[in-house]
Amino acid sequence: MGEELDPKHDSHKNHKRPDIVIHKRGRLELENNLLVIEIKIEQGYDEDEKKLLNFTDTLNKYRPFQYKYGLKIFFLPTLQLGWFRERFLFK
Repeated sequence: MGEELDPKHDSHKNHKRPDIVIHKRGRLELENNLLVIEIKIEQGYDEDEKKLLNFTDTLNKYRPFQYKYGLKIFFLPTLQLGWFRERFLFK
């Protein structure tokens, strides 16, 4: 699989690897890519939010897969969760 179709790259051909994924390995269809999760101890990681927006965005020629849901988890100063679906953040 060339870089153009590598699932570990985002829409801009940047290498991205989420903290946790729940999926069927090697399957690109939406129903096989259920959840992508980014976890950090402290709030303030805009890159993680950008990754989740990208991974839940619609398909394109550089990223031939899409996750159905995304979740960001921050533990400090208080527990915060952010859910993503179809490139939108639902707080």
